Amino acid sequence: MSSIIGYLTILSIVILAVGLFKPRWIIKWHKKPTRLQLVIYWLGLFLALVFAFSLSMSDNERALLEIQIAQRNIENKEYANAIDMLSQIDKTNQYYDSAQILIKKVEDLISSSIVPTSSEEGTIATEIASINQKVPNYDIIKEAKNFPFKMSYDIKIDKRLNKTELNLIKNEVIQKAGQADKVFILFYLPGMELDAGAWAKAHSQEEIEIMEYMLEANPTTLKN
Repeated sequence: MSSIIGYLTILSIVILAVGLFKPRWIIKWHKKPTRLQLVIYWLGLFLALVFAFSLSMSDNERALLEIQIAQRNIENKEYANAIDMLSQIDKTNQYYDSAQILIKKVEDLISSSIVPTSSEEGTIATEIASINQKVPNYDIIKEAKNFPFKMSYDIKIDKRLNKTELNLIKNEVIQKAGQADKVFILFYLPGMELDAGAWAKAHSQEEIEIMEYMLEANPTTLKN
């Protein structure tokens, strides 16, 4: 839907360009159309397309857009605006945890009254860029339901991932779990046996923990 609206927006710009050259080619229902009339009609059409685009966006797409706007606010040192934008992301959204991490970093900068160095700004930009990444490939190989109290998932991934990448998977799985009170996730690398010790674990209310030491008892076929 959003792609169709995008094409219509491009088409409206072409129509505007043509109409500015020859208004009567576009506004055929006026005897003596003017460029001002054309612009008024075009603005109405453009606002309608913008409104339609906002309605067609999913909650996750809207949250990602808000994070990108917050990124520009951070780059311009408009920290209050960035926090306000990030705070609008709902707890049930896929990007909620990522938004909260960025809020905490900006609040730390404000409370310490320190103007961020270029390296600190680079760190924030890197984290925001990681948010924009696609969710890595994964397979749910086992699922245990005790809804709405608890949901457990055993997940196979095809390579070692960092905590940011694992967090993307965690957020997507939690979203799929619906309104479960607690969600537990175990991550297995290729070749690891199920229920013999996972490589990493995640909890809906805790940070991800990578357990590299478990590979001694339950080795992977991946090469280091």
